[in-house]
Amino acid sequence: MDPSKERIPPPAPLYGNADPLPPMATPPQPYPSNPYSTPYSSPNQPSANLPNNAPNQKGRAQSAAVLFISLLAIAGTLVGSYIILHTSKQTVTYTSGAGTSSSAKYPQTSTFSVSATLFWQDTGVALQAGDQVTITYVSGTWRYAPTAPASDGTGPPEQYICANHYPVASCQLPDPHYVLGALVGKVQSQIVDIGDSLSFVAQQSGELQLAINDGYVSDNSGSIVVQITNRGP
Repeated sequence: MDPSKERIPPPAPLYGNADPLPPMATPPQPYPSNPYSTPYSSPNQPSANLPNNAPNQKGRAQSAAVLFISLLAIAGTLVGSYIILHTSKQTVTYTSGAGTSSSAKYPQTSTFSVSATLFWQDTGVALQAGDQVTITYVSGTWRYAPTAPASDGTGPPEQYICANHYPVASCQLPDPHYVLGALVGKVQSQIVDIGDSLSFVAQQSGELQLAINDGYVSDNSGSIVVQITNRGP
């Protein structure tokens, strides 16, 4: 055979059954910056030892915070209950409507100024049926008429009693059987004749009221101060 005509094998095809190129190595990827995300493992190196218990730690921290807040709420409730129970046992200071008062469980003492120009006046002293009360004149004078002499709680010297001279219905006084211009008091329908001093037991529950024993007060003048003591039942 002519060497010049020797068969030369064709070159390898560019496409077809030729061996493929080796795969390109995947470059390593950086790990995520968030330590609580799933770490990325490069195929060319082992997984990094990132903390895999971080989510559990976060959950435990949240649970601890909730528990701490719950304990604070319980403690606040207990403290509030103690304060309410403690203050409910405190003695209430008794205060009169127009005077000064002293703080005590019993006796409860206050002062009150009684005007001669007003009818029944609320003293601010609330009584219960069975309370023992003492009212005592302290100071001041008043008149039941412009020409009447000034007097204390006992009334003027003549000691005029309307019921001794006229029918009771025509007297129109708080107490027609007591001295005109003297100090009187009442608790509901109970009328008491006080003068300069009186101790009595309240027959009904209600506020103590005081007044001058007069049915026409517009021409009166002056006032007196009294001390009120409630010794309780």
